[in-house]
Amino acid sequence: DLSMQGLQAYFLPAANATVIPAAFNPKKQYGQPWTSNESNKTQVGIGFESKINSIFSLRAAFRYNDMWRKYYYIAAQFLDDHTYSEKYWDSPRQFETTQSGYAYLDAKFNTSSVKHVVTFGYAGNDYLFKRGVDVNVVLGNSTMSSPASYPIMPDSVSVLTTYGSQDIRNLQLNDRIIINESLQAFVGVNYSTLHQTGGGVYTGWSTSNFRQSKFSPNFSLVYKPVAHVSVYGSYM
Repeated sequence: DLSMQGLQAYFLPAANATVIPAAFNPKKQYGQPWTSNESNKTQVGIGFESKINSIFSLRAAFRYNDMWRKYYYIAAQFLDDHTYSEKYWDSPRQFETTQSGYAYLDAKFNTSSVKHVVTFGYAGNDYLFKRGVDVNVVLGNSTMSSPASYPIMPDSVSVLTTYGSQDIRNLQLNDRIIINESLQAFVGVNYSTLHQTGGGVYTGWSTSNFRQSKFSPNFSLVYKPVAHVSVYGSYM
């Protein structure tokens, strides 16, 4: 849990501002003492590893995250070198949920004098975001020497009008080939899918619908001429 009270104002210069105060008094509240930032995050997960036999081993894990946050603050704008306007800005409660997991099968074996460490598996991540529309109200003007005090504003009641989601899937097969103590190679292929959707009142979200899948080969070569020096190159 996070709870912060009395957020300092966020200052912006006006378009016609020519002079900005050189420094602020860090002990003075230029906003309103009733502003706040609150959030809550819950996270649970589980994982396991199992050695099936002398060659194969299995590992898997899953994690779930749930978070909400809400904040309201003062957006201040300089009108001159002494006066600024105060705008109350209320961001309704936002919700985020993330689920992620993986499962991999590992195999260690030799082909003649060459050692192999092969990994085959799947990983995925789902993200969902929901929120409402920000509310803002101009409270009035204040001065740097004597900031004004305004009554607390009521919490906004906002319908969840904007959402966004992102799903990532990855299927992979990789082989670490140990030729000798000086030379190793890594070869593999990934098949990845990205699916992003969005909608609501914010244009950036509503036009973000996208889906693509693609194979991606990868290759690396590592050479150790001496014990503490490595030379390598890779392609992805």
